This record gives sequence, structure tokens and C-alpha cells, in this order.
Amino acid sequence: MKDLTTIFGLTLGACLVVGLIGAWLLHLVRRRSLRYQLTIATLVPVVAVAATVFINVRLMFLSPHDSAVVLVALLTSLAVAVLAAWLVMRRIIEASMQVGAGLHQLVQDSQPSAAGSHRSDEGVARELPQELASVVADLAEARQTLAESRARERAAEQARRELVSFMSHDLRTPLAGLRALSEGLEDGVIADVPRALSHLRGTVSRMTGLVDDLFALSRVQGEPTIKEQKLVSLTEVITDVATESAATAAARDVRIDLEVPADDRLAVLGAPDDLARALANLVSNAVRH
Repeated sequence: MKDLTTIFGLTLGACLVVGLIGAWLLHLVRRRSLRYQLTIATLVPVVAVAATVFINVRLMFLSPHDSAVVLVALLTSLAVAVLAAWLVMRRIIEASMQVGAGLHQLVQDSQPSAAGSHRSDEGVARELPQELASVVADLAEARQTLAESRARERAAEQARRELVSFMSHDLRTPLAGLRALSEGLEDGVIADVPRALSHLRGTVSRMTGLVDDLFALSRVQGEPTIKEQKLVSLTEVITDVATESAATAAARDVRIDLEVPADDRLAVLGAPDDLARALANLVSNAVRH
């Protein structure tokens, strides 16, 4: 019983000493590489066991041969433990570096990941421990989601630019017509003033509708609204469009000849503003090109 008490006391003392030394070493390397901290944490229990066995063997007064055998076994086990700890730490450090590379790529990557990159991420994940493999998989998914989000943002920006370009094109022709009519009224060269004023009012109404459509488009969420359709006189629409485009055509030495049946309104079913806008674009493109 006394021997067991002695062995227990020696074992406890050796473990406490080794544990305190290990804690002190961990404190010293707390800001160093994780490799050192994990290596120390792995070796502390192994060294504690080796120190306990060594002390107890020395106090048992064994023969030199038996003591040498025990010491060789302890040194061999300690060397194997150090090698195993180093291999495990190297594996963990490499895995953590791969996770860090994934984080860096998540920040830097702005292009949608290709299928080859996705397969590479899967291959890397299969080579990692389960916990880190899960982190790498989550990072790959986040990178893909971020790339798709950035692609949608670029597409939305491109659509916005195209919309501004189209709206500018749609406004250019009626504005030129309004300017020509206003200058004609100011100079007194237009004989049919009521008709010119009516045309001005119609043009302003179409431009107002165009601006309203743009405002509604900026607020709409879901399906686009369907405009009310009614009978529209193509004769009146094309006459207004020709009047609006006359100034632009004259500036380019282009003559617009309009031939419509005098006794036929050419009524069609549609949205007046949209029809006028489409015909104005056709005439404007014809004049420009």
C-alpha cells in the first residue's frame, strides 16, 4: 500500500510539473504559429507519461539492463509520438492554409466559378478532415453565390444603361419636333396655328406618358402592367410623327413624303402612345441611316 501511495504521489508530481511546463510553453507561443501550440499540446501528455515511468523505474532499483530496456522503449515511443504529432500538425496547418486560400478567393473572385473550379474545390474537400472539408464546401458555395450576385448586378447595370439609351432615343425625336414647331410659331411661319397647338399638346402628352412609363418601371415589382388598348387612327399618328421628324430630316437633307388615304383613318387596335413611339423610332432610324 505504501508503494502504491509513493507511485501515485510521484506520478501526480511529475504530471503537475510537466503540465505546468507545457502551460508555460503554450503561453510563450500563444502568438506564434498554430503548429507550435498544437505540437506542445500533443506532446505534454506523452512527456508526462514518459517522465512518470522514468522516475518510477529509477526508484525501483531495477537492474541496469532492465532500466536500459525501459528507457529505450520510452525514448522510442517519445520519438514516434513527436513524429506523429508533427505529421498531424502539418496536415492541420496545410488544411487551414487551404481554408485561408478559400477565404482570399472569396474576397478577390468576381467571376462566376467554372465547372473545373467547382470540381477542384470538391477534390480539395475530399482530402481534408471532415470539419475543414465542410468549411471549404461552404466557402465554395458562398463564392459561387457571390459571383452569381455580382453577375446579376452587372446585368442589371447593363440593362439600366440600355434603358437610359433607349429612353434618350425615344425622347430625341419628339423634342426636335417640339422645338421646330415652337420656332415656327414664334416666327409666324405656321399658318394653321390651332392644328400646330393640337400637335404640340399631343406630343407633350406622349412624352408625359413616356416619363410615366419610366417612373412606373422603376417601381414595378412582378408582372408588367398591360396598357388599355383602343382604336387608333394610324393616319393621325403617322401625320404627327412626320411633323415631329421634319426638323431632324431637314437637318440631314432628307425629305419625308407622306401619302395616306384622305377618306380612311386606318383604324387599328392598340395603345396610342406605344404606336406613336414605335413609328417615331422607325422614322428616326430611317432618317439617321
